[in-house]
This record gives sequence, structure tokens and C-alpha cells, in this order.
Amino acid sequence: MIEIVGDAYRIWSHHAIPTDQVEDGNIDVFVDVDGDEYTFTVFTVENIVAIMDRHQRSGENLSGMFLGGNGMMIVKIISEDVLNTIVRHLVETKSYASILERLEPDDDSRHDSGA
Repeated sequence: MIEIVGDAYRIWSHHAIPTDQVEDGNIDVFVDVDGDEYTFTVFTVENIVAIMDRHQRSGENLSGMFLGGNGMMIVKIISEDVLNTIVRHLVETKSYASILERLEPDDDSRHDSGA
């Protein structure tokens, strides 16, 4: 599990960031801002290509023609520093609510770290 605490936010994930997959991977991330909880999934560019190639072979999503979903964010690499920089920017520019997916208090997908 990772947890990053900023001045106005807290970021956590139940998944470690694999050092051997920093350029090809994805991770589900949760963020607390002003008492509200948000989530998003971070994908690397290489991971998006790998998923679309797999879908092309399997026939999913019109044989890999598209890939999309709520709360998707695409980055070149995944690291704690990258996640912290992105969330800090979203909070400072007050754009997090339009980019991240807000979870309702009774949402079954909530995964609080218990902190």
C-alpha cells in the first residue's frame, strides 16, 4: 500500500507500485480532498497500448478500436512522485472535481486505508 499526505489532500492505494513495471502498468488511486473521496486509475502509455493490443486479439472493444472509462488518467511513468505532483496540481488548480471520479459515502467501491 502507498499513502502520500499533502497539505490539502491524502492519496492512497492498496497496490504497491512495481519498480519493474513503472513504464508499463496501471494502479487504482484514491484521494481525499476537503472531506470528499475521489478515485482514478492511472495507466501508462505503454500499458494502454498493451491493453488495446490484447483487445485487438480478443475482440473486446471492437477489436481494440477504443479504450475508455470514468476516472482514467494516462501518464508516461507511474511513481509516487508523479502521483503526488498530479494530485497537488489538480488540487491547486481546483480541477480535481472535474477530472477525478467522486465516490459517494455509501459507494461499495470505497477502499479507505483506515488511516
